[in-house]
Amino acid sequence: SANETVVQLADTTDGASTVTTADSVIVQNYLDVADSSGFAEEMIVAINEGNGDEEYREINFIDGNRIYFTGTSS
Repeated sequence: SANETVVQLADTTDGASTVTTADSVIVQNYLDVADSSGFAEEMIVAINEGNGDEEYREINFIDGNRIYFTGTSS
């Protein structure tokens, strides 16, 4: 869908990438994604990389297909 957010490893050499499955707001510290395999705690991910509103976040915890980040987005 046109409103999907792309979440990928900041170092994309291993190819881990997924899209969100639910809308998110700037102050939340998690994203619901289609597939969390390939991601792990302490990895840095790029969210919407190259789209002008990109951000880089560190994964704190993964619960199924919900990825939690350290802190909140600024």
